[in-house]
Amino acid sequence: MLTFGCSLAVLVNAHADAPLGWIHSDQRSAYTPQAWSLELTLGELAVNETIDFLNIREELLAGTRALEGDSGDLSGSLAGLQIGLTPGLSAFYRRQKTALTVDIGTVSSINLLDIDDSLDTTQTSYGIKWNLFEAGVFDRARPWQALTLELSGVKNHTEDFQGSLDRIDLTENFRVFFTNPQTFAVESLADEGWLARLIYSMPVAETMTASGWIGYSESAGTSGTGAISDVPFLADALTQSFEMDESRLQLGASLHWFITPRIPLQLSYEYIRVNDTELQINASSNSSFLPSFLRGANLNTATAQGNHTLHGSLSYWVTPLVHVSVTGKLFRNQFLGLITHYNNPLSASFANQPYGYIGIEIGARLRAER
Repeated sequence: MLTFGCSLAVLVNAHADAPLGWIHSDQRSAYTPQAWSLELTLGELAVNETIDFLNIREELLAGTRALEGDSGDLSGSLAGLQIGLTPGLSAFYRRQKTALTVDIGTVSSINLLDIDDSLDTTQTSYGIKWNLFEAGVFDRARPWQALTLELSGVKNHTEDFQGSLDRIDLTENFRVFFTNPQTFAVESLADEGWLARLIYSMPVAETMTASGWIGYSESAGTSGTGAISDVPFLADALTQSFEMDESRLQLGASLHWFITPRIPLQLSYEYIRVNDTELQINASSNSSFLPSFLRGANLNTATAQGNHTLHGSLSYWVTPLVHVSVTGKLFRNQFLGLITHYNNPLSASFANQPYGYIGIEIGARLRAER
């Protein structure tokens, strides 16, 4: 992951502003950007055979027989914006686009002529952070106690995953061949929801701050399969829709430590508990003839109800205005509780597998006294 960032800020005598040298990035804390400030982040994401975080990519391949080749590779980009509206109120926007390689192996029940090889997903979040309480020594060079409410909206969307075939096996001894290739797709992949989170930050040493938070979120997602087919039987079998509603409880903690004044270390952990999942499947009785990566019945096989996530970054302030960071993220159950519509026939088969990636960030900050 490679991130480029720049910010324009105005210094004011506001206690809610983050301590000097603080790196916001996407690490959570109760501190807000400086009043009347603008922070912009741009970046790139990547994990592949060379950049394989803790052999996560290899474990993904080993965990499911449906995938092979470069499955688990990820590339993408991100953009983030934070605006300090008042000393204790800020707004943020974050957009991330990723391509997760999904290399389907040989499927014995059909003859694939062509098929996409990635899930192309766009994740968007936006909202506000409102400082509710602060106490302690208000020296902007040191941390203090603060309590903040974060309210955000979340939207995720994935492009259709398409393929074509010219043969399907209805039974072990009964094959159907098609003169014209038949096109199918995993489609309508989208979800949206909201999140509310209370974040508390406090100093635990002169150069160390701890934060803790509790959050609640709800999300509704859709997915389905369809076909462009002149064969009524196949079109009927491939017409499926899946609707999911879920609520989630989130508990987390983070540590921000200035190892030296120019080298901050940020570590965070969050547990996401998925509750009250409601799944509605609308499928034809003929769908039982479909291969497993298209069959909606597989949506009932997921057993994980929670996800453990880790996030870390080690930064270096090259100058008081420019920093470079090495970052990493790790998920115990891939994107469970993060992207609702990933519970679709294609990705549900490996949703319970660990996943993660590492990266590099470059940030710049411009400040003007007022």
